[in-house]
Amino acid sequence: MKTVVSILLISAFFLACSGKGSSTNAACGVDNPIEDLAWLKAYVDETEDSSEELSRYFYVQKGIYNEETVFIFDNCCPFCSTIVPVYDCEGKSLGFLNDKVNRS
Repeated sequence: MKTVVSILLISAFFLACSGKGSSTNAACGVDNPIEDLAWLKAYVDETEDSSEELSRYFYVQKGIYNEETVFIFDNCCPFCSTIVPVYDCEGKSLGFLNDKVNRS
């Protein structure tokens, strides 16, 4: 099960969007965000080490929002109702995907 989670997490980084002129994995001023960003490494390690059956569905995507790198923590759980958080390079929450704000 750990192998499946690892493959999903690593694959998400290889397939995710990359910035202009950067390598596929480079983000946030580092070459390997999974290893070099402590907060992200802690999340990946915790997910990989989890004995929860659902942990096999979890993955991280890297993308660009407002010209900044963001990390989207999602899953492909077929029976979960999920809120998808988005974080910046420092691990600060930027909100959630489809987070609607009622502005009057």
